[in-house]
Amino acid sequence: MPSPRKQEDSAADRQFLAAFETRLGTVMGVRLTLLERLVRSRDAVPLASAWLVLYGAAFAFAAWWSSRGAVPEDGHARLFSLNLWNGLHFAVLILITRPATLRLLDVIRRDILPFASDDYAATVRAKLAAQPAFLLFQLVPYSVAALTAAMALWNIREEIEPLSWDATPFPLDLLMWIGGSFYIYFASMRAVMTATFTRVFAVSLDRERASLYPLGAADSPIVEGLAKLNRTMLAYWAMAFPVLLSAMLLLLPPGRFALSPGSPYLFVLIPVAVFFSLGVGTLVYLGNESAIRAVLRRYAVERAEPLQRQIDVLLQGPDVASEATDARVERLVRLHDRILAGSRYGSRVGTIVSIALPLVFPAIGLIERLFG
Repeated sequence: MPSPRKQEDSAADRQFLAAFETRLGTVMGVRLTLLERLVRSRDAVPLASAWLVLYGAAFAFAAWWSSRGAVPEDGHARLFSLNLWNGLHFAVLILITRPATLRLLDVIRRDILPFASDDYAATVRAKLAAQPAFLLFQLVPYSVAALTAAMALWNIREEIEPLSWDATPFPLDLLMWIGGSFYIYFASMRAVMTATFTRVFAVSLDRERASLYPLGAADSPIVEGLAKLNRTMLAYWAMAFPVLLSAMLLLLPPGRFALSPGSPYLFVLIPVAVFFSLGVGTLVYLGNESAIRAVLRRYAVERAEPLQRQIDVLLQGPDVASEATDARVERLVRLHDRILAGSRYGSRVGTIVSIALPLVFPAIGLIERLFG
């Protein structure tokens, strides 16, 4: 039977949550230490506001310096728009990612740990501790961010000509865009890698069979908690999608501030980034759902197998035609079917959204490149 809900977190649970809070950081794997010290808060609005203040000051100085205090022209005008979008884009990401991070911790604390056995919790902790060391040393996020920033610079080279590094005055706006883009790509990659932690909860469910309901395994509290964890993560990716889609707004500024309609940055790099970031997130979601479904199915089959054997014995016995045998077989069949039906798990809506979401933006880019 399921463990009763605990009235308060045990010492082991508090250690478990502390480890996860360290893993999730301030915004899904990213720690905004400077901003936290500046505003003395870890809430989303103060953090986003502090980011806008710091970034805005640096942005204003870089734009003023690079354009000699005049209205930006040519490549400087487009860099003005790109830098502005970088700043606003990351501020909005903070606003959606910080609450999502807190929500994930809350789901673990309220909907999973109270119903999890010590064996299950220990298994989850061990699997997380065994994950590759590059998560700790940040090698992969830094490498991907550097590569993506280089690709982004290559894709906007026609937009910012004839700017060069030996220009007078020095193009601080270009340097700021490269630095800002690198940091945002790094933070995004860390969020993608951190989001894979939900997989550990799903694949460890096989250690928690004792707490599953025999006649409704999919309705067991631990399963409902895992489902909520998966839905929370999928909802985060769904919210991140329009934030990335907002890059298309760079086509709208007046005159020289707008990117060209066929910009490779908007219709090649951004769709590819969307596909791989959201693609990883949704693949993790689908993998989690599949892992949970497989455990529940195995559990139900094991529970139903003795009933099936009893039915077979009755149907092959000498009293197969008697009313008593028919009534008993009917009861066993109903119980057998209830066990199997109670193990059915999964959300059709969630599956459809998770599959379709990463494909929308790349499709827009493909259409634009073919027919634009």
